[in-house]
Amino acid sequence: MTESLKEEFFENLAAVLRSASSKCRALDEKFPTEFFESNPKNIYESYVSFLRAKFDENPDIKIADDIESISISEKFANGDYQKHSDAVYRIYHDIKLVCSILIHYYSQGTRSYQMVDKFYKFASELILRECYRVGVQLINGSDADAALEESVFSRTISNDFLKISQVYQLPYAETLQTETKDGHLFSSVISRSSLDKRPKEVPHEEMHIVKILPQASSQPANRLGFVAANTSHIPDPTISPTEIMTSFLHPNWYPLPTSKWLDYGQYQSFAPSISEFKSVTDCSRKGDIWLEKVGYKMWYEMVTKEKKEKAAVEAKTEPKVETKEENNGEKEASNDAGETDEEKNATTDEEPENARESSEDEVVVMADQTKPVQINLKNLFEWQPSNEITEEDIEAFKQGKQQQLLSEILLKLKDLKRKRVKLNKISKPTSEEVSLYHRAQNILREAILLKQVKAVPKLYEKQFPVLSNNYAGGIPVVKTISTRKKKSKKAVN
Repeated sequence: MTESLKEEFFENLAAVLRSASSKCRALDEKFPTEFFESNPKNIYESYVSFLRAKFDENPDIKIADDIESISISEKFANGDYQKHSDAVYRIYHDIKLVCSILIHYYSQGTRSYQMVDKFYKFASELILRECYRVGVQLINGSDADAALEESVFSRTISNDFLKISQVYQLPYAETLQTETKDGHLFSSVISRSSLDKRPKEVPHEEMHIVKILPQASSQPANRLGFVAANTSHIPDPTISPTEIMTSFLHPNWYPLPTSKWLDYGQYQSFAPSISEFKSVTDCSRKGDIWLEKVGYKMWYEMVTKEKKEKAAVEAKTEPKVETKEENNGEKEASNDAGETDEEKNATTDEEPENARESSEDEVVVMADQTKPVQINLKNLFEWQPSNEITEEDIEAFKQGKQQQLLSEILLKLKDLKRKRVKLNKISKPTSEEVSLYHRAQNILREAILLKQVKAVPKLYEKQFPVLSNNYAGGIPVVKTISTRKKKSKKAVN
């Protein structure tokens, strides 16, 4: 009985886990074969120390190539779990290890992150339920006493069930909370896994992470007749109001405090220009909204106005230029004959001038080197490593290959940094890295200046409309009742 239950247990468990991990592919993830931790609470911490010890022995080690690895699906196919006395715990151990590795690989809140966390919860609860089900069948069997004493599988089920159940627990749900002048505001539930050991981060310094605890209501529930709408026009005074959600306000109805722009007049040079006291939205976002709604339109009108003025000025100057060109055409035709004679004289005069230039260059090169060189201390003091320009950079800009040269410099810089970080020691960058950094910076600056990139001006408006209050619903209005008496028409006899 125990052997058949054992085979059926592992076959069913492998089939269900394989179909459950079809979206996150957790059973196909590789992990080191030799790693094992007997304490279920310290599985991920022990795995990190295991890898750190491997890297201390050999800094150039590669996990995928140098460490022997295996997956959960391969272990199920080879029957490795059935060979151990703690087979059920080893399945839970490998699932928790693989899910921890994937959880720390994906970003928080992504679909892959949530699917891995969902698979871990499902697999853990499935193992506990299967252990309980098989344990009940072994206890309620016909040969219960003999099976419990002799079967190793029954002891595995009971021991591993206790070991896993003492560790596995569902985490508290968490949410972000901030306080405004109108009260507390809460965000939606943060989808954070219990396996995630990374530090918790909040989007704003005034926000806090709070835990959501279920609260049992002590008030008795009303009957459906009290909650449902009244059918009669006159409500019964003894019945409580029929509002399902009493004094409910949607979060969008609250006036969210935004940052304010300050104007201190003559103290504007040193006084703060922005006040973000208890503000929910950032001042930059507020300015961007204004820029998208109003600023771009104003900027477009300014540019079009300048273009129209330039076009009008050019249109006025064009006829004058045409008249000058007609007069110059006649002069050029008369001077064509004289140009041929001047060219001949110029060729004869160029030869002695070139000879003089070459002789002058020779005098500069053959200057007396024994005299002390005068160095300008001001230039020496103001010199920086970024001022150095190599001939290779100049040739690259002449040939238009500055982008290719920049890519090669960045690749060299990345390679040098990787070699330096491999030593696992905190060290300063080498002189070669510093020179390559300054070269890349110079090339980027010159490339940007050549393109003449113009920044779009941000035109801020002080009178920016901000919604301060928003009231939902209708405003009650008192109907005016006329108190005038109607004049009665008397019959005229």
